Amino acid sequence: MSIYIGIDLSLVSPGVAVYVHATNQWILYGFAQRAREQSMTRRHHNTSLIMLPPIPAVSTATNEGRYEHIRHYIVDVIMGHYTDATCVTVGIESYAFGARNSGSSYKLQELGGVVKHSIWKTYPHWTQTMIPPTLWKKKTIGNGRATKSDVVDYVDTHGPSISIMTLLGCTRSKTGDIPCPVQDIADAVCICLCTTLPTEPETHRKKRRRLTPPTI
Repeated sequence: MSIYIGIDLSLVSPGVAVYVHATNQWILYGFAQRAREQSMTRRHHNTSLIMLPPIPAVSTATNEGRYEHIRHYIVDVIMGHYTDATCVTVGIESYAFGARNSGSSYKLQELGGVVKHSIWKTYPHWTQTMIPPTLWKKKTIGNGRATKSDVVDYVDTHGPSISIMTLLGCTRSKTGDIPCPVQDIADAVCICLCTTLPTEPETHRKKRRRLTPPTI
């Protein structure tokens, strides 16, 4: 049985999407952001949405405690359902570096290392792959610079059989912003879909021939 798992890591609202190929079943996971989302479970046809306990706030937990909370629910709770699967492929969004988030990016990198190592240690026979944001957007949506709104709109018509926004009972803001955890779960769905697509062969640029100056 082939299982595909997409993970969009975040220190506030990670998203996880699981696709069971044999049954065409989707199981989507998010971490509760509001009181009404705690312990929420929704089902529609071949799609299930399960909300996990909220991540402890910075004011009440250390970084290590928050990493462990996320690691536990992703690796132990979610992935623990698929220990007997013969073929599991895990796609994780790779890091995006930028000046604006340099202050917190190292925490996300630490979290990524904790989660990846835990998956490798617990399920060493599984395949893990890091996927850059521009790559999974290009392979699924067709646009490497797709916006969060583009991703949510794409997921509404591909993959799960119902809108994530509808399952969570959320609406877009007047400015069109997508609330958490909708955007995070939608990203995870696309990352998951990307792992199901064939890997394209690498193309190498031809090296420019270096001109040798004439000898005098």
